[in-house]
Amino acid sequence: MKTQFCRLILALVLIQGLYSCGETEEVSNDPIVLKGYIEQGLLPLMDTLFKHYEAKDMNVTLDLTADDTFEGFRQLLSGRTPMLISSRTYTPREDSLMVAHSVEPFKRIALAHDALVVIAQKNSPLDTLNHLELVNYMSNPKYSLTSDYGFLEEDPRIVVPDTKSSVYSAISRHIFRYKPITIEERVTTMTGSENITDLVANGEYQLGLAFLSQVAMDTSRVKLIKIGYNSNDIIGEDNVKKANKDLGKGQIRPKPVHASYVIMRQYPYIVTHWIYLQQDIKDNYFFFARYLGEDRFTQTFFTEQGIQGEHVKYKLQPQ
Repeated sequence: MKTQFCRLILALVLIQGLYSCGETEEVSNDPIVLKGYIEQGLLPLMDTLFKHYEAKDMNVTLDLTADDTFEGFRQLLSGRTPMLISSRTYTPREDSLMVAHSVEPFKRIALAHDALVVIAQKNSPLDTLNHLELVNYMSNPKYSLTSDYGFLEEDPRIVVPDTKSSVYSAISRHIFRYKPITIEERVTTMTGSENITDLVANGEYQLGLAFLSQVAMDTSRVKLIKIGYNSNDIIGEDNVKKANKDLGKGQIRPKPVHASYVIMRQYPYIVTHWIYLQQDIKDNYFFFARYLGEDRFTQTFFTEQGIQGEHVKYKLQPQ
């Protein structure tokens, strides 16, 4: 059967949001300062959008604190920040605390759909892995990749970001189902803001885990590992039930790591970028959230970064 690869075409962006459904902000000349938290690892992706928003509305200043994802949720859950931009949902512990203290889930708006990806050195002979192989290799000391991939001279060393990052939270959710990584001699966890791509490209590690948005625009030094999986083994996207039904049934063959397969839900580790709001009211924070999640500029920008904007219309053509 002819292998089918899908080319992503950005069609006219039809947004049913703030600027196309008749809702308008109240006009005011008073200075507006919007405070909030953003997960540190998301700042490089989002900074262009923040500057664009301030430029288009000269009355608005964004005062965002970049910190780790756990501090951001701590501030949100305690009521000390009006908004949080993060790439994860509540952890099981946070869920339990919310139930115990009768805290309702916060209003949130999806911004874009990214992916947790495995990267390798450009000249690595390894180009494909299976989900269960990755799980076993990172958790079972008796399992060796060299036994399944004879061309590997030794088991690869893997580097992952800081435990408080959204990337690590995605690893915990999608690969380990919130169980801890146990094979420290195989997996090195960074303690700061080190660039995972640099560490892999420079040969310090053979494999690394990152978000697609962090590497999609420059794959000149690393390559993306294709991941095969069985849909029964996948936890699915962050509470997006409709999307999870499209993950496929049974064994899914490895596909090129590309936004088109994120759109079709033919990739196992899909991650959603969210903005959480302390209050579910139509105030300045709400309109800022709608801008990030629905504006033509932001949605086109996400597409240009190699990921799927939440409200972009796509046409996928087989090649």
